[in-house]
Amino acid sequence: MQSICEIARMTGVSPATVSRALNPALRHKVRQDTLRRILEYCEANSYYGNLAARTLASGKTYCIGLVLSAIENDFASPFFALQISGIMNVLSHYGYTLKLIPVSHGALEQVDQAVHKALLSHEVDGFILSSSMIADKTLAELKKHMIPAIILTAAHLQPEESDILTLGINNRSGFGELCSYLEAAGITRLALLGGDKGDFRIQILKEEARRKNVEVTEFMFTSLAFTIPQQMHEMYLEVKRNWNSLCRFRAWHCVTDLWALGALSAKNEIAPDQDIFISGYDNMEENANYSSNMPAINTIDPFYRRFGEMAAELLFQSSSAQKLYLLDSKFILRKTLQNSREE
Repeated sequence: MQSICEIARMTGVSPATVSRALNPALRHKVRQDTLRRILEYCEANSYYGNLAARTLASGKTYCIGLVLSAIENDFASPFFALQISGIMNVLSHYGYTLKLIPVSHGALEQVDQAVHKALLSHEVDGFILSSSMIADKTLAELKKHMIPAIILTAAHLQPEESDILTLGINNRSGFGELCSYLEAAGITRLALLGGDKGDFRIQILKEEARRKNVEVTEFMFTSLAFTIPQQMHEMYLEVKRNWNSLCRFRAWHCVTDLWALGALSAKNEIAPDQDIFISGYDNMEENANYSSNMPAINTIDPFYRRFGEMAAELLFQSSSAQKLYLLDSKFILRKTLQNSREE
């Protein structure tokens, strides 16, 4: 393998410039044309920086810890996959990798132990954590050691500012656009197919609907399964059981795209010619594995891939005084109502 001095000689720059170009944290200091020349030469000659040497020299692990529970369900989720894709895109740019730190679901004391162990053993240079998995001890440890960390607030929870950098979804923008569409279409009544009264998105939707004079009627199906493969089928069954009530509404909103697909399947089986506007939440179609084999549905897009990218980008800028960031959601219209006015 060539040395940095040899690469410098072949590319007409100093060894210090090559060193900066090969260090993702410093390459922004190298002129773009020079950086491109060095990286193209290294690629052509199969030269890759020695991570072990870089780690010893800098005292960094070049790993970011992602604390996870319910791993089986998380990795089956098309939405979680988009977040991970976004996180990995940015970490790769900075020369970092992702280390999974598994803990038991709902066991905050295990989160404390896992974070404490990772800190003491210098396993990672920073953390990405869920807001539902943060305990006081973990917060205190992160502040004490001044470790870069970011808290990700799930889409159904209200983002709250803390002493640790926090990222959440601004659901008001997407639901505001949805309700504006309903108002323009002359829809004054909306059936909300939900499953948890603690879902903060329900409050936001009802507030935005009230502004547009759209009356929301809730159908709370709390018995629906937590596991992803069963959700669509169980919503299909719930819509069939409640058809006599639901068929009176020209518009339905489901709290997830999976539920919307189940509702659409039931509607098409019972009344294929009845024109009902159905929307969901998540924009599953952003995931290539789902975009080609599912019917088009209207949705609120929380931009999960961009959410992951933004989380990682903010982690490398954790010195910012601002502690709470929100990513705007967006309403995506894929199927309009044929008759745009209620009778």
